[in-house]
Amino acid sequence: MTLSSAGAIRDALDLALADVPLRQECALLDYPAYPNIGDHMIWLGEVLYVTTVRRVKIRFAASLDEPLSLPGGVPILLNGGGNLGDLWPAHQNFRERIIRQYRDRPIVIMPQTMYFRDQAKLLKAAAAFNAHPDLTILIRDERSLEAARQAFGNCRVLLAPDMAFELTGASASPANQFRKPSSITAAPIRSSRRESPPIISACRISTHRTGFRRVGHCGRSNGS
Repeated sequence: MTLSSAGAIRDALDLALADVPLRQECALLDYPAYPNIGDHMIWLGEVLYVTTVRRVKIRFAASLDEPLSLPGGVPILLNGGGNLGDLWPAHQNFRERIIRQYRDRPIVIMPQTMYFRDQAKLLKAAAAFNAHPDLTILIRDERSLEAARQAFGNCRVLLAPDMAFELTGASASPANQFRKPSSITAAPIRSSRRESPPIISACRISTHRTGFRRVGHCGRSNGS
């Protein structure tokens, strides 16, 4: 996907996501609880897009390690990045588990790069993905797109730019741009219970233990 400016990339992103099935609220899962700045930019771009472009409440947010029980019908967004495949098995196993468990609602895998080294693991992922009745997979590069369309023939597979590009044109002061978004009513990352809304600010994408609480994998840097 070649575009001439950051603004054009953001426009292409909004266009690609325009038909993604969302309702008045959703869950955003696979929070990057590890110090990879690229994955945090992707997460922040997703929060910005969902809450300001689509005007959807993020009702629940969780990392890989948290117990999760979602009410019926709430669509699920799975964080984008570069871990769709077998290079980062914790993320892939979590993704497949969520897709198998929640077949009663739309699920969207946000823009990802896909890479499997092991054909057996690709077939395992394909069995889980293709069995879901309403799964949308967004892919951020054309090579992955071709592979995903071949493997996941029962899913809606679309090309979309990386979600970090949603930050294009945002305020130079992220603390002002993203502080206390009123549309997020999710619990902090330690729990999926309804509690006080989290504050999202520049410190949320730092490697310090501030904001959303980090749980597990803090020494790991996953592919973004």
